[in-house]
Amino acid sequence: MRLDFAKLEVTFVLALGMFAGPLAAQEPPAEAPAESWLQPYPIPADPELEEQIVEIQQALSAINRELVRRNEAVEKTADAAEKTRLYGELDLLRKEHRSLEGLLNDLVDEAKASERTEIDEALARARWLERQQEQWYQKEEQLRDRQ
Repeated sequence: MRLDFAKLEVTFVLALGMFAGPLAAQEPPAEAPAESWLQPYPIPADPELEEQIVEIQQALSAINRELVRRNEAVEKTADAAEKTRLYGELDLLRKEHRSLEGLLNDLVDEAKASERTEIDEALARARWLERQQEQWYQKEEQLRDRQ
């Protein structure tokens, strides 16, 4: 009886695989997002620039959290003076957010300019190999000339 259950289990798993396989294959391929704001940030050649981008992203995230907190506080507060103070803080946070976004955009532009692609690295490697080969040939010629 145990053997029959094992065959049934294997049959069930195979049947599931047959139905699940074509379904997964029918999914459309992932496309690159059309909106520029959905594009991933480029990885710059300079690690310090990458650290600055990460720091600004973290600061923007913190400002966004504070904006949400202040907006919730404005909705909960009935006191006009308190609302005025909160609106002032919201305005300052928005200004700071805009300035950091501008700085982030500048850093991203700089990162795009300094980004080393795989093609650039392959070309640099090929040039290095050519120089190594030329040096090797020169050394070989010098050895032949000495003999």
